[in-house]
Amino acid sequence: LVSQLEGPPVFCERVLLIDSLRDNYTRQYAESDFEGLCQTALKLVDYGLIDRVIYGPIHPEKVSQIQMDWFGMNSTETHSLTGAPLASPLYAFEQCSGKFILQVDSDLLIHRSSPREDYLEEMVKAIEDDPKAITASLSIAQPESSPPGTGDKSKPWRMEARGCLLHKERLLAARPFINEIKDKSPLLSWHRAVDEKVKAGTIHSLRGHCKHAWFVHPENELKRARKEWMLMLDLVEKGFSIPAQFGKVNLVGVSTDWVPSSRNERFVFLITGRNVPPGRMARCLDSLLRQKQRNWGAIIIDDASDARIAANLRLMVNPYQEKITLLQPRERRGQMANLIIGIRHICTNPESVIVTLDLDDCLIGTGVICRLVKEYDNGADVTIGSMLRTDKCCKYPVELINPRAARGGNVWQHLRSFKKKLFDKIPDHYLRLDSEYVPIASDWAFMLPIVEMSKKPVWIRDELYLYETSGEGKGDDRLRREQCIARIISKPRIKHPNNIQEPNENSRENPSA
Repeated sequence: LVSQLEGPPVFCERVLLIDSLRDNYTRQYAESDFEGLCQTALKLVDYGLIDRVIYGPIHPEKVSQIQMDWFGMNSTETHSLTGAPLASPLYAFEQCSGKFILQVDSDLLIHRSSPREDYLEEMVKAIEDDPKAITASLSIAQPESSPPGTGDKSKPWRMEARGCLLHKERLLAARPFINEIKDKSPLLSWHRAVDEKVKAGTIHSLRGHCKHAWFVHPENELKRARKEWMLMLDLVEKGFSIPAQFGKVNLVGVSTDWVPSSRNERFVFLITGRNVPPGRMARCLDSLLRQKQRNWGAIIIDDASDARIAANLRLMVNPYQEKITLLQPRERRGQMANLIIGIRHICTNPESVIVTLDLDDCLIGTGVICRLVKEYDNGADVTIGSMLRTDKCCKYPVELINPRAARGGNVWQHLRSFKKKLFDKIPDHYLRLDSEYVPIASDWAFMLPIVEMSKKPVWIRDELYLYETSGEGKGDDRLRREQCIARIISKPRIKHPNNIQEPNENSRENPSA
């Protein structure tokens, strides 16, 4: 969050506020672990991501002083009647050292089109140009930018407590704010108390729109699905959006609504990987970019790599954004889940040929796509093979007629390509074991039904793919992998009437096919 918000100006300090409440939060969505939270906060300080941690006050004398200074009333309650934090944020504002305070909820999803776009400059200028202004809201998603103003024709703007810039001196000078005691607790949250003075016209709250920098607020239901939450974080940061989100604060839709439907080329490479060394990533991309045939697009899904590796990949892909769609979910989703979102949602053309490629492997030569064009022009809807391994010399004969009867028939091997429409026909349960997507040997899970549904599968014996083993499914994982493969093979053959045709002699026997 801090890295998304900082720059070009550097913050004078980065402060994390931890509320005084230990449990029973308003709209609580998970079990409380206050000790774990504090330990994690100290790690953030050690890593240099934040400068210090402020803990909300709990001593009655301190809380009472805050309530008196800010509202002119006597209360030792740390939260409002509805459970909103009160003493904690007000105490933190007093402790901050900067002239301006950019206060944001820690769960906001932030987009910035470029760190060179100074979203804060316009907000600061708007506040300084209006002597009554004490706050300017961060922008929500909008198709166009507009300058900050004090309200629409009917009413002044309320302040946005989830993300706003505050003028500290003016905020403190505007005290005391209007509040009252009800059922022994302060009635209003701090920002609603500020709104009362805004309504009276004694202070101003500003709002504008910036298409280069905006935020989305995820509701708690999304946070319970952590993988979905972390994918949405990446989608928002990369600037993907939907019209339904414009003008809204809370997140609209789900990740499959937000992923860009951006790939419809004849050949779409779906590239997956995790924590791949930069040299191998560069080799993979270079092998794709050197292809003579240019009618291709690519989808790269980097499955929750470490921050430095993920940043390195972004730099590599950045010059080729028109050709390559990059997703980098922050929580590991697994290869099958990533294949599904890439093929079924990002790729839009049912006739596109999907070519799978691991980010740590590469294509051999500059004519791989040309070789595939030859087969697909001749009516193929699936091609399999062949690959050159770096760990051993091995050939994998392919069985295309009944691969399940031949322990999968080696239809899993690289180079794999198939029409998108075949993948889309696979029932979801064929891609799962025990209700979860296949965790290992995922290539077996989708290639078996694809070959079974194909009209003209082709075995290419030319070595088109350089394969370097990752070690997954080997060693201690070998038994687990074999058990998974056995369960995949044991699934019944998919039968689609008028859609199955035995491979012709050319595709089965001709070494050049």
